[in-house]
Amino acid sequence: MVSRMTGSAEREQLLHATRQILYFAVFLALAGITPTGVYAYGLLGILGVETTLTLADFLEEDRTRLLPWTERITHTLLTINYGAILALWVPIILSWAALPTGIAIHHYGIPGWLNFFVALGVLTWGGRDYAAWRRLTRINASAKNNPLVLNLKTPSQRFLVTGGTGFIGSKLCNALLREGHDVTLLVRDRVKAAKFFSKVGGKLTLIPSFAELNPEQSEFDVVINLAGEPIGEGRWTTAKKERIFSSRVKLTEDLLEFLKKMKNPPKTLVSGSAIGYYGVNKDNKDTEFTENSEVLEEESLSHTLCQQWEQVALSAEKLGTRVVLLRTGIVLGLDGGALSQMLIPFDLGVGGIMGSGKHWMPWVHVEDTIHIIGRCIDDENIRGPVNNTAPHPVTNFEFTKALGTAMNRPTVLPLPGFVLKALFGSQMANELLLTGTRVVPRKLLDHGFEFRFASISTALQNL
Repeated sequence: MVSRMTGSAEREQLLHATRQILYFAVFLALAGITPTGVYAYGLLGILGVETTLTLADFLEEDRTRLLPWTERITHTLLTINYGAILALWVPIILSWAALPTGIAIHHYGIPGWLNFFVALGVLTWGGRDYAAWRRLTRINASAKNNPLVLNLKTPSQRFLVTGGTGFIGSKLCNALLREGHDVTLLVRDRVKAAKFFSKVGGKLTLIPSFAELNPEQSEFDVVINLAGEPIGEGRWTTAKKERIFSSRVKLTEDLLEFLKKMKNPPKTLVSGSAIGYYGVNKDNKDTEFTENSEVLEEESLSHTLCQQWEQVALSAEKLGTRVVLLRTGIVLGLDGGALSQMLIPFDLGVGGIMGSGKHWMPWVHVEDTIHIIGRCIDDENIRGPVNNTAPHPVTNFEFTKALGTAMNRPTVLPLPGFVLKALFGSQMANELLLTGTRVVPRKLLDHGFEFRFASISTALQNL
């Protein structure tokens, strides 16, 4: 598996973990647990190390990501403020150093207690960052030792890809480039994307818009359309919904306008969609959904989005292009997707079921997803909607228990539905977090696709 999180991200995560642990000692001192004598000099050393790590963290972020000017200004202001705080605090710490070596307890009232709880919080978060660093180390080692292999039937194909720097797209593009295919990638930021794929090699062309391509001279065998604003990150505000639709429907419309102008349209278009196409299963019924199933309802944002997205993509059939609509479920991977967000409470030992835990979670391992895309490219008999899910969906209760077992963590603290609605809004919570459909990949199974990770326990233990 090729991780989107590179070695640079691994270093950045370790920096974060180390800084949090150092902050623990700093906030303890602010809480009134005062080091004196030699211990005070130790606190000065911690502040010196923390200052160095903070600057290193800023430089690492600037080197690995193209930071917007607003974030650069924020970093500068933080550095100035931190310097001012040190200038005020260092003389006080030096006065502590003049005292006999030991630990003195001072009572600062409510501010002291607040700093004490902050100290516990940063220590806990430092443990979470350390666990994340350990995961990244394992992911990068796996990516180096066991690179994802597609082995497409036709060598040296020409690909046009959108969403190629995302969780799924990055792994797909890495595999395509390693195997000698030509990849043209639509990106928002060429510099960032160039760094992203700098160690892969292969023939990669980066374009900020379709306007940079001459449709009459462009030749593509396959188009992979995976672009889209993350639907599960942040509340569904009006602006967020507009971005969700525009990044999928409008971009696909632009893509189709380009394809229509091509002298030789591509043979295959694999376009993203989601299991939200089937609608919201409000009663969490056990009904099995295949590619031929009727939708439950047509009013939800999830169904409306997928229906419009698929309708635009299907218009490519008029060009003689075979269209595959990839209705994707919950893709499991440590470096992106829904699971990476779920890991935080489980890392801290406070994970549990969401709502009643009875709703279905159609899942799929990220490596199976990449191979499913490869199969859709190779098999000319596969067309139309394809459920990109594992053959054995599980309920949220079953998923939670399996994740707790895989991480060796308890799963005894449920997250009530009203809390999820308060955090994410009722619409998002009801459509994504508290309901689910029992989707199965009937078309893939009928075409003989073999899942590497067919059970949830096997999938979670191989991440």
